Amino acid sequence: MKQKFIAPPTIKKEGVEYHGCHSYSEYNYLQKSFISSIKRRHFDIVLDLTSKYFYKTNVIDFGCADGIFLPTLSFYFCSVLGIERNKNSILIAQKMIDELSLKNVIIVDNEIESINEIKKEYIKKDYGIIFLLEVLEHIGTSYQTMYEDKITLLKEIFSLVENTGIIVLSVPKMVGISFFIQSVGLSVFNLTRSEYSFKELIKPILFKDTSDIEKYWVPDYTHNGFNHKKLERYLEREFFIVNKIDDFFQVLYVIKQR
Repeated sequence: MKQKFIAPPTIKKEGVEYHGCHSYSEYNYLQKSFISSIKRRHFDIVLDLTSKYFYKTNVIDFGCADGIFLPTLSFYFCSVLGIERNKNSILIAQKMIDELSLKNVIIVDNEIESINEIKKEYIKKDYGIIFLLEVLEHIGTSYQTMYEDKITLLKEIFSLVENTGIIVLSVPKMVGISFFIQSVGLSVFNLTRSEYSFKELIKPILFKDTSDIEKYWVPDYTHNGFNHKKLERYLEREFFIVNKIDDFFQVLYVIKQR
């Protein structure tokens, strides 16, 4: 795979740290480790999926965190709108935008402004793509409605792009062999995701059934109990899935409105 992801510099913001690093991005993506390289893979995959749109359209990075993907999008697309609601992440992203002089990038606070307000104030041109990367698994108000809530968000943010626009989304695999490897790895390093019982682990690993562990899912926080297979069934009911990449630890979709 041709590498296209442009790694930004580590941005330091006084008073901000994430698990001993300067930022979320540094901790997850910018370290020189095998784990970071695996986590970065989805950036290159989504760029391959959208390469035919390079230099032709404007894009939105919804849930852009502290801006890890913004320099890359700034290079390959006409203009970029970053949307985020975490205050510290916005501060770091804005500092990076300023330091790198990313003239075609702006970032807005979704905690302050609703999707409808963002549409009225910032959507002054046609946007063709929304990138929703490692975000959707966190969306929802309760584990009982987490998939319905995710579909509601997708329908809402589709209003930000033109009628032929697409959403490119990535979510982690939390079932099957990949979930088994993650669980073992986290246990070895004493970083377990939750107090799963052995019995509770069997169904997600062998049968890709998360019904017994959905109760561990917490909005905005954990991946526990999330199931991309179940999400996919919901996606198929409401949208056209025009492309799908089944990577080892992640799955990526390109969806369009019906």
